[in-house]
Amino acid sequence: MNGDKKHICGVYKGHRIVQEGSMIGNNWYGNFYPCEKKGNRFYKMKDHIFNTLKETKEFIDSITK
Repeated sequence: MNGDKKHICGVYKGHRIVQEGSMIGNNWYGNFYPCEKKGNRFYKMKDHIFNTLKETKEFIDSITK
């Protein structure tokens, strides 16, 4: 989408959660994805893009057991 913006939601269990999309009215249109830390940088985890923040947190919970 044109005008998409990235916003860092925060860090959850060592993984940064980023949202990418836009607000239209009161609704969020976009995706969430986790980033893992390698060295001093955070890298996007490929093929793990979610529609909600809850799904993203559940995925991180499943890989950090």
